[in-house]
Amino acid sequence: MEIFINLIIDTLLTGCYFIAVAIIVLFLKYVIKLQGEWYRKILHLFFMGSIFPFTYLFDYYWTSLISLAAFLIVALIGLTIIERYPFYTELLAERKPGEIKRSITIAFIVFMIIIGVTWGIFGAEKKYIIIASVLGWGIGDALAALVGKRNNTTRISNKLVRSTKTIEGSAAMFIASTITIFLVIYFIGSNTLWYSVIVSLVAGVVATLTEMWTREGWDTLSVPLVVMVILIITNSIKIK
Repeated sequence: MEIFINLIIDTLLTGCYFIAVAIIVLFLKYVIKLQGEWYRKILHLFFMGSIFPFTYLFDYYWTSLISLAAFLIVALIGLTIIERYPFYTELLAERKPGEIKRSITIAFIVFMIIIGVTWGIFGAEKKYIIIASVLGWGIGDALAALVGKRNNTTRISNKLVRSTKTIEGSAAMFIASTITIFLVIYFIGSNTLWYSVIVSLVAGVVATLTEMWTREGWDTLSVPLVVMVILIITNSIKIK
């Protein structure tokens, strides 16, 4: 019974995060009048930030997974109801029908996989890998889009690149993801300086290449999972 009560309380607290985000988003959209790619990426980053309550509010990984599944179901039902109204597309910056529901579904599934594998198999002390995997992609992807979609950027022409990418955007992806991963594994993971530097550089390179070689929209799935695998492998090598 105590576990069930904690699950309800932690889920409600996580809901408060989403409510706070909704208020901030409405303020940015209708008071600040923020639009375009900046608005899309702020939505993106706020959503990525929900990985913190899902990781640190819950006492058990499986209660976090239950809460994630519940939020996904509620989100899909809610979005299906409101998508018929004209304000939906503008408020959520949807470019094509079904984009938001698809992105949210993929993101929540990724959250569940990373939490289930990292926390569920390797223990709570490896929670920093969850944060590094999600934020390494989230922040890197956001900055890559903002930089890469500016004027006078150089498009990458290579048959391995599965979508429109630019040299500047990929460079921004590498720098942002590497720095983010380093900060997480060094400060939150309490790893040594040189280990954190080397691992973040490797993870940053792999994350950038994966983002380049992934079809449009699927980097939400591929990049965080690849970073998670890199961090788990390097952590295992370090232990040995």
